[in-house]
Amino acid sequence: MPTSLPYVYNLAFGDINKDGEIDDISISDNGDRNKILATLAKVLDQYTYKYPERFIYFRGSTKERTRLYRMAIGLNLEELSESF
Repeated sequence: MPTSLPYVYNLAFGDINKDGEIDDISISDNGDRNKILATLAKVLDQYTYKYPERFIYFRGSTKERTRLYRMAIGLNLEELSESF
């Protein structure tokens, strides 16, 4: 979704709850974290290819999640740097 800054978009993701809203607070803990993060990387790749002038912003809904995302990016930084 767009932010107040031009060309900067917020990437929101989480579980879909019963009313169809994204729940970025819940902890499903079903062991698919790496698969989800890999899927997000693929989505970002396709999105930025289609909209190269846009920037994507995301952070965890908690400090712990932000740390998790930073760790995942750090582990894959070389590969991610080739695309982003």
